[in-house]
Amino acid sequence: MEKKICNLLTFFLFAVSVSYAQESGRDGQLQRASTKEIKSYLEMVADYAVIYSGRIEEPYTSTPSNHPYLGSDGFLAGTLCYNGIIYSNIMLRYNIEREDFLVMHNQFRFGIELKKEKVDWVVLNGYKIVASRGIDWKGIPNSRFLILLHEDMYPIIKDSKASFRSRNSDKTVEYYFELENRYFVCVDGICHLVKNKKSILNLFPDKKGELDLYARRMRLDFKREPEAAYVEMVRYYESLNR
Repeated sequence: MEKKICNLLTFFLFAVSVSYAQESGRDGQLQRASTKEIKSYLEMVADYAVIYSGRIEEPYTSTPSNHPYLGSDGFLAGTLCYNGIIYSNIMLRYNIEREDFLVMHNQFRFGIELKKEKVDWVVLNGYKIVASRGIDWKGIPNSRFLILLHEDMYPIIKDSKASFRSRNSDKTVEYYFELENRYFVCVDGICHLVKNKKSILNLFPDKKGELDLYARRMRLDFKREPEAAYVEMVRYYESLNR
């Protein structure tokens, strides 16, 4: 009887030790998984902390009648490539006059400047804006950031500038931003400035007649809608050479 009790006690202790070992193993796995998730989360937070560590946007001392931002003076959801890391659904706006990208702080709702030298590219308001330092084409505009309107056989670049101006109006001073856009078509690694239909026709002399006929048929407006007209012309020329 004592032997049976001893054997039963030995079996019970063995079972408890096996169960404890199994539980300990699961706890260890959970701990390792938890540590991995925490590490991943902290890395993600650190990556996002980088884009929120800049200076707060400095307001203009005078109130202008218009704004210097690309498309809208509000923050819009965009995609940012910053120092090689891609951030999606980031609230951004681009100040053309200062060549500054601003990210909105979700809690305090103000703009924080991103470091210019770390911005690689941004997709915002339907545009792809790229850092000129990563482009090796000749004749490229002397701007820190450029808008890439078309990136196929013959890329099209939009160079936007904004200047802060003032003028006297009804015995008061009006402040405003003067906006200027220039367009370049890149052929064989060289950027060519285009100002009207004639300049883009001269850029492709081998299909000049076809392009001129196409522009007339499509009623392209090179004065009021130059951006759309240049893109449409280049796309058509590319289709003729495929």
